[in-house]
Amino acid sequence: MAKSEVTSNANATPTKTPHLAFTTISNVKLHVPVLLRLSQPNYKKWSRLFLLLVSRFNLQGYINCSVVPLSEDDNEWLQLDAFLQGWILSTISDEISDLVISSVSTASALWKVIHDLFHDRQQERSCDATRTRVPHHRQRQHHHGGLLSTSAKSCRLAGRC
Repeated sequence: MAKSEVTSNANATPTKTPHLAFTTISNVKLHVPVLLRLSQPNYKKWSRLFLLLVSRFNLQGYINCSVVPLSEDDNEWLQLDAFLQGWILSTISDEISDLVISSVSTASALWKVIHDLFHDRQQERSCDATRTRVPHHRQRQHHHGGLLSTSAKSCRLAGRC
């Protein structure tokens, strides 16, 4: 397994070899008993449980990009990465899977897309909450100074509201 264990930074030290016991996990849901959903935002809990599992078997390099393939045909790296993608996909809802599955090809890219999906939604919810606190007649920005709260302005500037 040492051939895949190369970091992208030449000055960094190589990571440890993954613990082979992870290949005995037949049901990842026993270790990550939370199904990630959009309708019931539970990203923090899901991501924490998933990262604990990944760390337990020293596979975090496949999530944080510190372990990269030596070449396009590094079969060992591709197999381990596919294993992690399977774990991720089996712990997310179909609703999320439909949004992310076609846009990525690695476990780290899949992890990032899911992270970004929930952090973007968190900002949208913040904007929605701001919108409900600011009376409708005060949501329009006037030429002189404006009446919007700072958070409402930042949401508008971000294109979220």
